[in-house]
Amino acid sequence: MLDDRIIPAIGHLKLAKIQPHHLISFMTELQQRGVNRNFKYRAKDGLLEKVKEHKLTGSAIGVHPNTLRNAKLGRAVNAYTTKCIAQALGVREKDIFDIVGNDRGLSAQTITHYLRCISSVLSTAVEWQIITTNPCERVKAPKRDQHKIKFMEIDDAQKIIQKAMLVDDIRVKTAILLFVFT
Repeated sequence: MLDDRIIPAIGHLKLAKIQPHHLISFMTELQQRGVNRNFKYRAKDGLLEKVKEHKLTGSAIGVHPNTLRNAKLGRAVNAYTTKCIAQALGVREKDIFDIVGNDRGLSAQTITHYLRCISSVLSTAVEWQIITTNPCERVKAPKRDQHKIKFMEIDDAQKIIQKAMLVDDIRVKTAILLFVFT
């Protein structure tokens, strides 16, 4: 966390020189498109045939069989999976996979984690009397995106309860009713 983003962004500043505007600039930078390094990869056409031709299995190349199946179906997979498949096929990763999902910034929650890390360091500096105040105390963390809460309509709940009452197995009936009432 420190080495990959924080030190390159504000590591050149002396502790006493760090101001809230430096932290706000850092947070704004983290929200920019393309900052997220959690790349996903999607297989190019022809991977399914190559895997069948080489008779590859997930366990043989060091990935879960479902992960290999997802790659063959053209679903997004991580860098480790692409590396394992490419090595097993004897080709370069970029020859059989395309990068997808590279256009996002970091989430508000992740940016808050970075701010907390910096605040922890600066709080220690205040405690050791290296600086007088923690500039993070004057910076507001980004607000997290509010997810719309999904809930069951009353009519749907009544239908499920009616069907649950028809089930003979008390364990299944109990599980369904717990699902509806929690």
